[in-house]
Formats: sequence, C-alpha cells, structure tokens
Amino acid sequence: MSSVEPINLDLPVYSRQRETVPARHYNLWRLARSRLGLPLRLALPGLKGLELVLQEDAWVCVDPQMSDYPIVAWTGFQAAGRDALDAPVDCDLLYFHMGATLVRSRVLKLMLEILEQRLAPQRHDA
Repeated sequence: MSSVEPINLDLPVYSRQRETVPARHYNLWRLARSRLGLPLRLALPGLKGLELVLQEDAWVCVDPQMSDYPIVAWTGFQAAGRDALDAPVDCDLLYFHMGATLVRSRVLKLMLEILEQRLAPQRHDA
C-alpha cells in the first residue's frame, strides 16, 4: 500500500489545453498502475526538486517545497475510443504555474525513462 497522498487539482488553472500523449507513455502508466501500484511519486532529476505523482486519473508534476503545489498536470485521458495500443491518447493539460511550459516535455521524457527502468525485468547475472 502506497503512502503517497493524491494531489488536489481543484485549484485555479493558469492555462488549459488539449494534449495528445504518446501511446508509449500512456501504456507504461497503465502497466505501472498494475505492477507498482498508484499513486506513485517519481523524483525528476535535473528539475530543481520537482516530482511527478502518478495517480489513478492524472499525472501531476509538483513542487514538494511548496507543499506539493501542482506545476503541470495531464488529466481527463480519453482512451476509450482507441482502436490500437499504439494509438496516442488525448487528454487535458493543465498549467498551474507560468513556468510549466519550460518543464512539460522534460517531465514526460523523465517519466518514460524512470518507468521503463522500474518496470524492466531484473537481470540476474551469474
């Protein structure tokens, strides 16, 4: 059982837009949901202490030094209409901070790298 608290997204939004996330990101999140359990908190190296909280319904980049205030969040995933696992998924992108555009793509890249590493089969070298 995880001790990570869900992040409150019921806050004023700086900007909102529709986004399409690559299938690889969405599918790894779903796999992490079943294998690692959610919510899951990921440190984001190189992003000045920011962390990514993967929840049942959202991916939320937070600043733990500001009581987990959200910086940017991906939510409202529209996967129901996907006809293939390699199809991208539409979602809502919520900006809570004016600097969120500067970290958005890096957060997604790090999410992919970290989840791939955590979900990779453990190698046992003889």
